[in-house]
Amino acid sequence: MTTFEQVDTLAALGFERISMGIQDLDQHVQEVIHRFQTTAETRALVRALPARRHHGINVDLMYGLPEQSVATFQQTLDTIAEIRPDRLAVYGYAHVPWLKPFQKKPSSTPCPRRSSARISSRWPSSASRPRVTR
Repeated sequence: MTTFEQVDTLAALGFERISMGIQDLDQHVQEVIHRFQTTAETRALVRALPARRHHGINVDLMYGLPEQSVATFQQTLDTIAEIRPDRLAVYGYAHVPWLKPFQKKPSSTPCPRRSSARISSRWPSSASRPRVTR
């Protein structure tokens, strides 16, 4: 989780753009992939960034994550649309257990990648939503 202290330090160093690797907002998926931030924390940080001299706010999401479903990924996309970052990047999950030992656990079931990719490609349905990069 990116902290207010970190973004203040980056602003003091002259950084104006920031990219946040959120991956997914579903609590269960976050537990499985060892990432922990609440939706409220994410929303508060993104909304506070412009006042801290950060413009060009990017959010990274991933589809195909272990234990992620099409429904939970859609909910994450809907929530990110409400949070309104300037840009959204969507990446496919890479299973690399030799780099990330927690991926060796056999209980993790990945989300259907094609369905999730299809959802993210249809997602930006209005000009008020962030630009999507895949």
